[in-house]
Amino acid sequence: MNKRIGFVYLCLNTYQLMERAAMMSYSKVSSLMTIAIILILIANCEYEDSELDTWEPDGAITATDEIGTILSIDENDWGYNGQYEVGDTISIAMPGDGSIPTKYEVLPPYPNPVQIDTINFFYKLPIASQAYLYVFNIEGDTTVFLDNHLSAGIHHLKPDLSSLSDGFYHCVLDFKEIIIEGDILIETTTN
Repeated sequence: MNKRIGFVYLCLNTYQLMERAAMMSYSKVSSLMTIAIILILIANCEYEDSELDTWEPDGAITATDEIGTILSIDENDWGYNGQYEVGDTISIAMPGDGSIPTKYEVLPPYPNPVQIDTINFFYKLPIASQAYLYVFNIEGDTTVFLDNHLSAGIHHLKPDLSSLSDGFYHCVLDFKEIIIEGDILIETTTN
């Protein structure tokens, strides 16, 4: 796990710790607040040299069109393991028998490059999980588009990206048990 994601985990866990402390007696709150302050200090020390502060896009993305047809594949994106090929159309259907997926899977989002304000993410969860979608720009600024507890099954996320400027972004889908990453390119400005 890279330092940036570790920092985000630490901040989220510290926040959750502080929320729990607010519901406890004073003596327990004091102990938990001390731990939270120590975690924040550790996070700040680690964060200064974060790898994502220097993240630079390699120019490669798994390109998809507006209906989900795969145009090119970056084998370093989205947990790629040969499950799709150029020309395939992204489709994720719920099994007719109501069964639950047996593994985590994230399909390449579409359209990518993004030329509108939204993108489609489809993913499978074999167990109920807390899920986060973090989007980092090349300066390391982070936007959180998902922070929900989701049931096991197949999910679709269509975040509004209108707050992001044109450029490359690194996306991290974090399900606590597994992290799946990939890049997107936003090109909404027309010449």
